[in-house]
Amino acid sequence: MKESTRKVIREQIQTLVHGVEVMFGVVAKVFDCGPQDPSEDFAYFAQALPAAFLYIGCAKDDGLEHPHHSPDFFMDERALLIAAQAVGTAALNFLN
Repeated sequence: MKESTRKVIREQIQTLVHGVEVMFGVVAKVFDCGPQDPSEDFAYFAQALPAAFLYIGCAKDDGLEHPHHSPDFFMDERALLIAAQAVGTAALNFLN
């Protein structure tokens, strides 16, 4: 990937993070979690269209964390609204 492309991606991520922080009054953390193997067709679609894959933190306050698809997985459902609003805002900003 060209450095100019990486720069554009970094700038777009910073814009998205800032919007999430302002909208929800939270501190958003962005980090490279290394290669992932999501069971999605996301990579296929991302080859054709602008795309971003967001992992939204949803751990409960009890400190117990279990991965998705685990029978012990439970989430703080407040994260659903935050995720929906963040993605909706990003989509509207992209269309404008």
